[in-house]
Amino acid sequence: MSLTGEGVRFARPDIEHLVKWGGIYRMLRKSDATFILHGDTSFFVPDTAFASSEVRKEFMEQVYSRMTTEARLRTGELGALG
Repeated sequence: MSLTGEGVRFARPDIEHLVKWGGIYRMLRKSDATFILHGDTSFFVPDTAFASSEVRKEFMEQVYSRMTTEARLRTGELGALG
């Protein structure tokens, strides 16, 4: 997983997805994971994907800052996400 100028890129050797910034509908936190919602698709990012909670927080801040205003309103305050 990486952040690019175009969006959030999820890649493995056999598959790749790019969720463009303008296509992110909402970001959610549920117990031990972050979800990035795009249309009928959600991308599950477990906390174990990050070296620490600080790295996860930085990731979420970067995604949030690049989301559209409408998506940020649907997401709510970033601090409330945890």
